[in-house]
Amino acid sequence: MKILVIEDTLLAREKAGRALRELGHEVILAYDGDDGLRKFKDENPDAVITDINMPYMDGVEAIRLMRKVNANAQIFVCSGSADRDQIKQALQAGASDILPKPLSMEQVKVVLSQVERRKPKFLI
Repeated sequence: MKILVIEDTLLAREKAGRALRELGHEVILAYDGDDGLRKFKDENPDAVITDINMPYMDGVEAIRLMRKVNANAQIFVCSGSADRDQIKQALQAGASDILPKPLSMEQVKVVLSQVERRKPKFLI
């Protein structure tokens, strides 16, 4: 699958990207919500994992705008510092689910297997 990771912390972004690549996924990395939205429009990923607290455009606003582009996108919020109001806002904006930080690759595998099952299969 093609997965977009939106994370403003370089180390966390690179670590998530490396782990997802090791699982066999194509990974696109973005450093904030604005960069993530551009890449979402250009790359049409199968799933998005985004942080909430980021400069310039936070994850909640990015989710709202991504939903306008693709109402069926699978968008997961990964945050360790978000408060209840931010989580509620992310879900109201259209987040598919919340993943706690630190990101557990076991949790990610489960979530991505659900995304894979939802993808339409075309036999030619």
